[in-house]
Amino acid sequence: MSKTLICSAWSQEIQNLKNKKIDSKYELATLGIGFLSASLALERILVENRDIEDIIFIGTAGAYSKTLEIGNIIEVKETALLNFGTVEQKAFVPEAYEEYHCFLKFDRKIKKAYCLSSLEITQDTKISKKIIDVFETRDIVENMELYGLAKVAHENSKKFSSLLGITNYTNIDAHSDWKENNESVSTKLCDILFNELSSQK
Repeated sequence: MSKTLICSAWSQEIQNLKNKKIDSKYELATLGIGFLSASLALERILVENRDIEDIIFIGTAGAYSKTLEIGNIIEVKETALLNFGTVEQKAFVPEAYEEYHCFLKFDRKIKKAYCLSSLEITQDTKISKKIIDVFETRDIVENMELYGLAKVAHENSKKFSSLLGITNYTNIDAHSDWKENNESVSTKLCDILFNELSSQK
């Protein structure tokens, strides 16, 4: 029987889902923080569990624009790797990194957004504005793990979906706001995902 892997970077982001009675066709996993650690963990899981066909990543994100509000839940439609040097026109990459489209599987009422991943978390509003200009959308968020996971899923021919909760904006208060909002937003995110999965039975 094929299974769906539901994963997060950090245990607290998925804990509320672990406390619910979830169907046995869903596997739950915590992958680790940062796209390198999380990607390696996902690759290991897929090698050891050939019956996994779908991957749903849940987690938190920072929004580059206030068109997305703290507490909003978004579904990722596309993801790319963020290169700060390229955005500021101070560096270049010899070969462009691919963008990855995510499989959209949740309620149409859930807002769709673009997601960038980096080894770092943006804390500068000037850079945030440049990122909005470069990617030509205000519905754009930042999550450290998502791009690497989408790439692993793509390389293994797995469907990849993601729901993220907005905990902060990409400004000087990003980390403190994340700490303040992470628990409540993660709980809300798990509730919405559980209801979505229950309605799809």
